[in-house]
Amino acid sequence: MISKSVSKHRGSGVLIVGLGLALGLAACGDKPPAAGQDPGRAAVAPAPPAPPPAAAPAQPAPAQADVVNAALAAKVKSALVADREVNALEIDVVAAQGAVTLYGTAPTRASRERAARVASGIEGVKSVTNKLAVVAGS
Repeated sequence: MISKSVSKHRGSGVLIVGLGLALGLAACGDKPPAAGQDPGRAAVAPAPPAPPPAAAPAQPAPAQADVVNAALAAKVKSALVADREVNALEIDVVAAQGAVTLYGTAPTRASRERAARVASGIEGVKSVTNKLAVVAGS
């Protein structure tokens, strides 16, 4: 009678421990071991395959045209800064495929026109759109 009682309780203890293990693993996001598998030896999933070597980069490099446009705008801005008759701090330069646009303000009409002439004299500039507004005191 005692042996039946002990084995009955031993089976309950194993069941309780097994349930506790299963709940603990479920809380960790792990799967419980399969039936008949030793709980100390969980199955190891194979590693995912490595990406192919010709995979595209995560962040594409800037387009060549963007680099060329930025360089041209910088050359024009530098030339405007170097010119004493132009207030280059009030002028923004945008370039796109050789077409340069000037935005901002100029203190006089002559300064506005001078900025356009300076920009048009830079190598690589095909055209200049002058959107500078004449504002006295700018």
